Amino acid sequence: VCTGNTCRSPMAEHLFRKMLADAGLSEIQVDSAGVSPAAWLSTPFEMKWALEQEGVEKIVHSPRGLTQDRMTSADIILVMEEGHKAAVLARFPELKNKVFLLKEYAGIPGDDKEISDPFGQSKDVYRRTLSEIKEALVKVLDRLKNR
Repeated sequence: VCTGNTCRSPMAEHLFRKMLADAGLSEIQVDSAGVSPAAWLSTPFEMKWALEQEGVEKIVHSPRGLTQDRMTSADIILVMEEGHKAAVLARFPELKNKVFLLKEYAGIPGDDKEISDPFGQSKDVYRRTLSEIKEALVKVLDRLKNR
């Protein structure tokens, strides 16, 4: 989950799908959503470019919001910022045991657990953001493999 579901959470969604497929875990379903979905925005070129650098191609994405079904059917809800966590829990307080910051769930050390929004910035910023997301997803994948 991110803000508009145009950058961070779709990058995480598409990259994690590829990582799961590469690991032979395609049965795990991945989705993304935004607390304020920007349905009027198209997928940023910079996002597609960053994902292509990781071998993720043919990205088709439309921003989606937090629906009752999407949230309650999830086993784990990973968010990019504390504000996203608060927004999810404000609408779905019963999910408090399923909502984590991505870096928190991944067990990445340090005080800065948020992933900054690259929206409107350069390809290099998108690439760095995706690298940060990937670092966390590698650890999440290891955690899922060992469940």
